[in-house]
Amino acid sequence: MELPRTLEVLATMGPEELNIVLQALHQRLSSGLQQSPSIDFKLKRKVNHADGLVERLQSFTGPDKETRNILATNFDRWMQNTRDFWNTLDEHTNTGLSAEAQVVQLYIRARGDDA
Repeated sequence: MELPRTLEVLATMGPEELNIVLQALHQRLSSGLQQSPSIDFKLKRKVNHADGLVERLQSFTGPDKETRNILATNFDRWMQNTRDFWNTLDEHTNTGLSAEAQVVQLYIRARGDDA
């Protein structure tokens, strides 16, 4: 089967040019044409998971108050003896703390084997 001239041109394009063409096709098909029963294929934008991670990281406002308090309260112990810090956090301080603060405490206790 011989390719139509348009496809021959597409085959010679570099990635940047091809992305422009595909974006235009995607926009055209998204206008409702893609739902037509006469269209046998669907063109979907590639999901870039890294973009989502970067967006979530950029919207992160930092740890909550309780987590900051745990870290600040234990700063001196951390600086004096890192291994002791990981091994001896008070196991009863997580009552009423946010989930983030509890995760920090659990992580600290779990890491006791290798500070």
